[in-house]
Amino acid sequence: MIASCIALNNQMKRAFLSHRIDFLSPAEARANHDKYKALLAGLDVEIVSAADSLDGEIGSTDAEIVEKGLALLNECDFMIFDCSIENWNYIGCIFEMAYAHRMRKPIIVYTGTTTNNKRPWLRYHATKVVVTQEHLVEAVAELVGSVNEYRR
Repeated sequence: MIASCIALNNQMKRAFLSHRIDFLSPAEARANHDKYKALLAGLDVEIVSAADSLDGEIGSTDAEIVEKGLALLNECDFMIFDCSIENWNYIGCIFEMAYAHRMRKPIIVYTGTTTNNKRPWLRYHATKVVVTQEHLVEAVAELVGSVNEYRR
């Protein structure tokens, strides 16, 4: 059934990947981004994130960095939020999630084995919370067939 949903809507969907990039080198941030590209490669989903442009942020103001990220988020169909590191604060990601929610974008949250999936504010803003990569792939596959219905 999931394959038929994707086949019916042959336009590639764009997913904004919100993940830890603070205090990482651009190469480390891109490696996480690339992990998601590989994980979701069979779903006809384009993964985009701020990790694509970290080199270009050197010398930018905070406002320029945030506005560029919000513009990128606005161009996407849905958001994937990776908060799978226990006790990491995810400040930027939480703001991105709040903006995505206000934009009425579906949000899939991947918590891994952390206790983040028990946080009420996170669950409230998420369309779906998943704890395994397998469930993440399933959730994205289901969503890709119904993104347009969610926004109506």
